[in-house]
Amino acid sequence: MDAGIVAELSRQSVIALGRTWPNPSVACVIQSKGQIFSGATEIPGSRHAEIVALDLFDQSLPRDADGDLYVTLEPCSKFGRTPPCTKRLANYPNLRLHIGNLDPSLSGEGLARLRESGLQIVDDSNGMGREFLEGFIGRTLGQGPRFHLKVASCDGIMGSKEKRIMVSSEDGIAFGQMLRAKLDAVLVGPRTIFVDRPGLEARPRSPLRMKRTSGQDPFVDAIIANDELAATNSNQPLRVFVLGRPFPGAETWFEKQKALAETTGREPLFLSVEPWPGRWTHALPPLSHPSFMIELRDVLADRGLGEVLVEGGAGLFHAIMPGLGSRDRLYHLERSGTLEAGPDSVRVPSALLQARPMASYHAGEEKLGVYHF
Repeated sequence: MDAGIVAELSRQSVIALGRTWPNPSVACVIQSKGQIFSGATEIPGSRHAEIVALDLFDQSLPRDADGDLYVTLEPCSKFGRTPPCTKRLANYPNLRLHIGNLDPSLSGEGLARLRESGLQIVDDSNGMGREFLEGFIGRTLGQGPRFHLKVASCDGIMGSKEKRIMVSSEDGIAFGQMLRAKLDAVLVGPRTIFVDRPGLEARPRSPLRMKRTSGQDPFVDAIIANDELAATNSNQPLRVFVLGRPFPGAETWFEKQKALAETTGREPLFLSVEPWPGRWTHALPPLSHPSFMIELRDVLADRGLGEVLVEGGAGLFHAIMPGLGSRDRLYHLERSGTLEAGPDSVRVPSALLQARPMASYHAGEEKLGVYHF
């Protein structure tokens, strides 16, 4: 496939990320008569990627013009909040369709409808754009969302058990904020809530300065290459809090979350591993229980989440590690400098660093390692 088409599909996928759930982040590119028409899936209830690209195509060319349509996921064949894309595509008899991935929820119906319309399917599945669809496809197959673990450390220390300390530099903070804006949800555990009282909203940030130094990761590469899109992104993640036992000042923090719900348009999701009398939360097993990760994935999948950022501490990481698979990801931000190790210091769990390296990046005094489990 032409490198320019691949780059444009990645660009459109980045545009879609974070705004489409529970729908997938699909990208579409049409190449015809020397022109390019691109589309990204819009917010739920609005246009799918194919329709965005076809609307642009119609403004310039007749519907019987020949060309190639590349789409990262099998076009939908069912009526939902929008008509099926297969019905619209049937009006373009001379477009050759290149389909990157099959949609498990369609059981092949999308391809069948396209063939019934007489359209030419060049590739049934070649995996293009898969890196942006892994969470949706896994959730549809009953595997739950994909987890993106973010760990920041300085001198091997990632935090404190009792007080808030700043570990990341400006570059690390910018990368973390970018992940919040481009993923469906951000999740933290009891210790982070107790120590930091976090808000978890996506906030304005400085531009990314990350440069790849080794390996390859199409997901991070595409986001860095299209950072101007992420920097202006107004998407807000679903804020997910796994609560432990009640703590002093909790009601003030809950009021903060209520205010953020009004400003972000996202109501938080409260889960708990301890009883919270008088307040509704979804109960989970204790962090140490073998079924914690299973039930956590199920709850998040039921909410339609495909891509979940985990910013919790060592306790939460230890709880979810047994349930991680090859599609889950780890981002380890390492800052040069010195942090004084105290008795309450928390070090990076050694188990996390046994993940398989994919790529490394560098920005200022911070290094970023990207890993798969």
